[in-house]
Amino acid sequence: MKKSLVATLLVALLASSMVFAGFGGNVTASFGWDIDNETVGFNNANAPEIELTLNETAGEKKGEGAVYAEIKAKLVVKLSKVTGVKATTTKDDSLEVKAEIKDLSAKVIGDKWYVGITGAMGPADFAKSYNVDGDKKDFWNWKSGALKVSGVEVGAFGYTAGIGFNKNYILDTEKGAFFTVKTVEYKLIEGLTAQAGATFAVQDKEFENYQLGFGGKVGYTNGALTANVATDMGVEIAPGVKEEDRFNAEIAADAKYDFVSANVYFTTLPVKGESKKALPSLAKENLLNLKAAADFASFKVPATLSVEMIDTVHKERTLGVNAGYTIMKGLKVGAEYKTNFLENIEWSLGGNVEYAMDIATFKAGVTFGSKKVSDDNTNNKLGFTASAESTKLISGATLKLDYSKNNINLWDNAPKNTSGVIVASCKIAF
Repeated sequence: MKKSLVATLLVALLASSMVFAGFGGNVTASFGWDIDNETVGFNNANAPEIELTLNETAGEKKGEGAVYAEIKAKLVVKLSKVTGVKATTTKDDSLEVKAEIKDLSAKVIGDKWYVGITGAMGPADFAKSYNVDGDKKDFWNWKSGALKVSGVEVGAFGYTAGIGFNKNYILDTEKGAFFTVKTVEYKLIEGLTAQAGATFAVQDKEFENYQLGFGGKVGYTNGALTANVATDMGVEIAPGVKEEDRFNAEIAADAKYDFVSANVYFTTLPVKGESKKALPSLAKENLLNLKAAADFASFKVPATLSVEMIDTVHKERTLGVNAGYTIMKGLKVGAEYKTNFLENIEWSLGGNVEYAMDIATFKAGVTFGSKKVSDDNTNNKLGFTASAESTKLISGATLKLDYSKNNINLWDNAPKNTSGVIVASCKIAF
């Protein structure tokens, strides 16, 4: 029997015997007109995008007595993502069913203590709180890199620790030990809290390859004032690590008082999430980001303002200023300014307006950009965007008309202006 048939039967069995925990997707069809290339056409070749969770089940069992065992887990069964009118297939030409266990916890629990047997907990990550535009904190989050091995988690009176030992007894090539601890959050005085943690990991008995990590956070609250400072630091000793690269750290601080707020973030090694890959647009070391913002709603003024400097200490630094104002219900305007500080400076200034009605939302924007190419030449250009979007004209569908990708070049011997692209689309989702 072919593997594809086996997979199909498995999907049918799961679908018929379980309650669907999640089934969603969307179909989008668009019709566009490229004004410059004088082309028109539809784009919905791979329109359907379906995500199917066949089953999501939580399980739990708990013993009795002064000392008891408890286990919790969630089983999620998913079908490989379906894009287009046919399912995405694996190398074996079959649909792929994935089973994943989430939120697994297995503990022996006593009075104010427990031992978890699913693995040693990871190092504490105190400075991950820095936030840029609400969605970029993973880009700045440095990790200590301590190698975690199999072990247990121990908790007592609010303190937690991870303890692990490992030796590959088959090949006898891998040895290691891991220990990490995190304190409770101490209440030092009224409004002032503190927490700390430390990690140690070693990969050989000669102690020639090991990592040390330590960090903590302090928070303060007093009326309208809140402030937090957090840091993570690490030292890695290994044959392939240069002495100047052994120590790395990050510091994150934020404060808010009434209507104003500020964020500061510094790291010796910018990375993207846990991949340890430096962002190409940033300096390879010593990244400093600064941000200040104000929301004037408490003064009954419907306005916001923010100023942000990315990579402050290097010549690649960029400055961004954003402002917004609500003229009346449904009508908002905004402005944005960006610039770098290179010898050949490049900057842009834009404005936008948004009007939300019951039937549709209308948006329009204009951006002026300038780039210095030499002492005697500067390239300036102008661009426009506009859109109208409605979820009310047709019940269950999102209709959108969008105009973008145009440039008006404002310098001598410039390339031909581009008139842009107009796209009308219909999206139906469930």
